[in-house]
Parts: sequence; structure tokens; C-alpha cells
Amino acid sequence: MDFQLFKEIKIKGLFVKMVITLFLGIVIMILSKLCKIAITDNYIEVISFVITTVWFLLVVEFIKKNNIHLSSFVKKPSKRGFIFEIPVTLIVTYIGGIGVILLMLFLVNYINPNILSSLQSKMVDRPHDIDTTFIKCISFAAAVIAAPVTEEYIFRGILMNRLYNKYGMGKSIIFSSLIFLMVHMTPNPILLFLGISCAVLVYKYKSLIPAILLHALNNLITFIRNLSSTVSQGNDLTVNSSFLVLGIILLIIYVLYAYINYRKYKI
Repeated sequence: MDFQLFKEIKIKGLFVKMVITLFLGIVIMILSKLCKIAITDNYIEVISFVITTVWFLLVVEFIKKNNIHLSSFVKKPSKRGFIFEIPVTLIVTYIGGIGVILLMLFLVNYINPNILSSLQSKMVDRPHDIDTTFIKCISFAAAVIAAPVTEEYIFRGILMNRLYNKYGMGKSIIFSSLIFLMVHMTPNPILLFLGISCAVLVYKYKSLIPAILLHALNNLITFIRNLSSTVSQGNDLTVNSSFLVLGIILLIIYVLYAYINYRKYKI
């Protein structure tokens, strides 16, 4: 992947269009709720698929407009062995995410235990209510195929490349991952670490292919978990100093793993 590709190309217009698309999707769901239309999981899956499709079309338009070849992004990885590194990276990514979650639980409990008790009462897993084969196919296509390809092109292919030419590789990895997290509109730290892991793979192998595969594997696991999840009652969670210690250890494992890979292949 050519990290000088977007040195002179402006990307603000693309991201403005993306934000508008996302905003329109949110507005549609709000209006649907105001019109007393049930916002089911099926409905959300269709809206998500439409947004992802529009984003993909915007990327294609952007690439054609700037005479960029797909081979500049998707080319043979510079080094072998990435297939074996992908599951290891995903496991370490989950380790880092879980570490931050433990630290967040400890911090919330330390500040105000009542807040944690309130959260626990709402932490009840429910099945992902997708009731037709057609919607399941749409959900699979959106989560496991369309989203990884589209989002990696956007956040690691275009955004990180542009940020690299302004701030350098280290900051571009962090900034693009933070924007990746914000666009998903969820405080889940695993998404932040997934973004960082994908960015490090792109940086290491000079190709989007490893990042797309890592992203797809994560989404596949989430897709399967959502379909197989069952209702469970929330249990009281006893937060103590072990959460702090274990959280720090898990976070350090992830940071060391990402940093070693980053430093080893520094441009």
C-alpha cells in the first residue's frame, strides 16, 4: 500500500457525505419510532445494510474521481504468515478490550457503587431477534462482507493514509481508530482496539487484505454470538481490586503486542 497516495488528495468531502448518510439513517429510525413503527432488529439490520452500501458506493465514486487504482490498496501483503497472525491478533485485541472494561468497572464502582448497581440491573442479554432467513442473509452480508471491506477502505485505506501524510504513522493509527470508534457510536473499547489492530496490520503488511480478514473474523464471531444468544438474568457483580490488577495486566499485554509490531516494521 502506497502511504503517499493521499498526500495531495482531499478527503473531507467523502467524510461529510458519510456523516450525512449516517445522520439520515438515525433520523429515519427516530421518525419511525415517532410514527409508532416498531424498531425491531430486522429493521435495524436493513438500515445498517443500506448505510454500509451507500458508504461503499461513495468510496467507489471517490476512488474513480481521483483516478486511484484498487491495487493501491488491495495488493499482495509484503510478508507471509499473516493468515496465522490474524487469529492471534484478534485474541490479543479481545484481551486488551476486556482489560479496559475491567478498569472501567473498577473506576465506576470506585466513584459511585450505585451507578454500577443500576447498570447491572440493565445488563441482561437478550437474543438478537432476526426472525427470517432473508434478514439473516442481509445481516451476514452486511456484517461479515460489506462492513469489513467498506470500513477498511475508508478508515485504514483512505483516512489513515491521509492522516499519515499530516501527522506520521503513530498518530494516524490512533486518530483513525478513535474516529472508527466514534462512527460506531458505542463506548465498547474492543472496537477501539480492533481499529488499532487493523491499522497495525495494514502498516506491517502494506496491504488492506490482513485488516479486512481480521475485521471480518471479528464480525463473524459477533454475528454467530448474536444469533445464538439467549436471555439471561443479570447477576450481582462484585468489583474489587482484582479488577484493577487484572485490567492493567491485560491492557499491558495488548499495548506491548501492538507496540512491538509497530516498532518492528517502522517505516
